[in-house]
Amino acid sequence: MSLFNFRKNQILHSVWESLRRNHFVHKIRNRVVPDPHKKSYSQHGEDIIMLHILNELKIDKWAWLDIGAHHPKRSSNSALFYDMGMRGVNVEANPMLIGEFYRQRKGDVNLNIAVGDTSGSMDFYIMDHPALSTLSKEEAQRYETLGFKIKEVIPVKVMSVADVIHEYLNGKFPEVLSIDAEGYDLNILKSIKWEDVSIGCPVLICVECVPYNNDMVGLDSVYKSEIVAYLTSAACGYTLMAYTTVNAIFIRNK
Repeated sequence: MSLFNFRKNQILHSVWESLRRNHFVHKIRNRVVPDPHKKSYSQHGEDIIMLHILNELKIDKWAWLDIGAHHPKRSSNSALFYDMGMRGVNVEANPMLIGEFYRQRKGDVNLNIAVGDTSGSMDFYIMDHPALSTLSKEEAQRYETLGFKIKEVIPVKVMSVADVIHEYLNGKFPEVLSIDAEGYDLNILKSIKWEDVSIGCPVLICVECVPYNNDMVGLDSVYKSEIVAYLTSAACGYTLMAYTTVNAIFIRNK
């Protein structure tokens, strides 16, 4: 086993031991962390897992790009980091949701746009369950078969990941990339030029890797996911570190 793979196994064991003991982080290597009694903001503790990995990697300061941020606190993968004094970029295409970011995340850059595989304009499908709104017409129609409704279709400004990074992140990828784009996640990931050393790559990626449905999804479906196959390919260079029944968390191999 290589030294790198040994270290990854150490981190993975440490993450799950922490979650098994108390489902939140008390104190990690004497670093400053939030009140241990504070509840995770993420859907299933993704923020706590990422925090633990970042601490294990001895990263003391980090930023994020949160695509499909939805709400500044509820089910947020970046709110915990914001409470710790970190700052990042939040992207929310729904004009009815971005206002809360302007009010509650004033220290961040908050963008009322969508992120896609190219810059320009696209139709955005607003669902009656706002968290399911999407750029994907096919995904919106699939949600209708599950009992949801398309409330409205609006044109939205779309920027590529590279354009967001160059305009709002000083031309460098932040340490954390979170994507919740409801069926458009893989399009976004495939648009990233992983070989572009000038902007670098995120240390951690948190992304939905299986389609939303009304049933629990097991690990067999996760391992078969196109997103898992893509991110763990040699071209991208990531390792799957955790799956939370909703999102998968990947760590950069180098």
